[in-house]
Amino acid sequence: MKKILIFTLILFSLCSAGCNKRNSSQCIESGGYSGPIQVIKDCTGTYIRYLEKDYRVCNEDVLKYHNNGSRATLTFFKVDSCSELPLYICNMYHQNEGLVTVSCIR
Repeated sequence: MKKILIFTLILFSLCSAGCNKRNSSQCIESGGYSGPIQVIKDCTGTYIRYLEKDYRVCNEDVLKYHNNGSRATLTFFKVDSCSELPLYICNMYHQNEGLVTVSCIR
């Protein structure tokens, strides 16, 4: 029993040491926008609301675990086009300020 306990503790220590958590200071990249946002999801896609303006998220899969209306702090970049955007069939227009790519969520 003592050997099993010691082995379990060693295994747990090795697994814990192997995990590399992302440091929030690594999130800040030059040229990007960073700050608190609100996630907006509707039938037209995923958006972030930053400084009272909505931006369409190109890589919306990074926000798949965030619900509509949830808040987060992230870093993002404005882009000219998205190759990853799915086409939605929706009779709704969502006014936005352009396209963005999320690079880091804190």
